[in-house]
Amino acid sequence: MTYLEALYGSQYDEIKRNGKDGNKGRLNGNIFLTAFLIMFLTTAILALCYFVPQISNGLGRMLRNTFGNNGKATGKLLAVIFGGLIYFIINKTIGTQENFTHYVDNFLAYPEDTRNKAAKMLLVPFFIVLALMFVLAFLN
Repeated sequence: MTYLEALYGSQYDEIKRNGKDGNKGRLNGNIFLTAFLIMFLTTAILALCYFVPQISNGLGRMLRNTFGNNGKATGKLLAVIFGGLIYFIINKTIGTQENFTHYVDNFLAYPEDTRNKAAKMLLVPFFIVLALMFVLAFLN
């Protein structure tokens, strides 16, 4: 089972079991994938800043010059811009209705015990990236 089959298939299956339209799993899957990619990119930038301090100084200077010293507002603005951009890209490429149907059909073809492991397959990488992101944020 691929990561995308686990993601979209488990979302579809869970919503369908609750008696609702399983196609809403596409939206949930796209949002999850967007959040995961934002966290992954943030972790990569934090790692780069940790190992190459000159990048950290330059990036900090550029953000201060562009947005001022209000880090909270800067974070929100960048999250909305990059989150919207990444979601749009995912929605038009990986998360199309045709791909969603393909992933769900493949997911439903797996045996029940394999499908039950889908949540673990999704959450383990998510929490690894989350933990790395927090560790690197505290180190920087």
